[in-house]
Amino acid sequence: DEPHLYQLCAGSTLQVGVYSTALFEGLAFGLSTRIVRLPGCEAMRELVEGTPAAAWADDAREIVLALNEGDRGAQRVDSASFFRPDALDHLRAALRGIS
Repeated sequence: DEPHLYQLCAGSTLQVGVYSTALFEGLAFGLSTRIVRLPGCEAMRELVEGTPAAAWADDAREIVLALNEGDRGAQRVDSASFFRPDALDHLRAALRGIS
């Protein structure tokens, strides 16, 4: 629980993961993102293909290269495509459409 995820994101330049909603949050912080090709990573294909700050990592060497890029690899991402304003209103509307 400590430090909080947002504290970690604020103090980082690169995040590495396989499949987690935290990766989207890190992108909103401007973190370069490497998705490791392990089971579950297929769900992140659209993220990698559609986000310049995200890329696949096939081995540790690629992660080290990304670390060496530092801030040069980070790009601000328009997080509106991940986090829509008025999320609860959109959720309610989607649920009404189901029932």
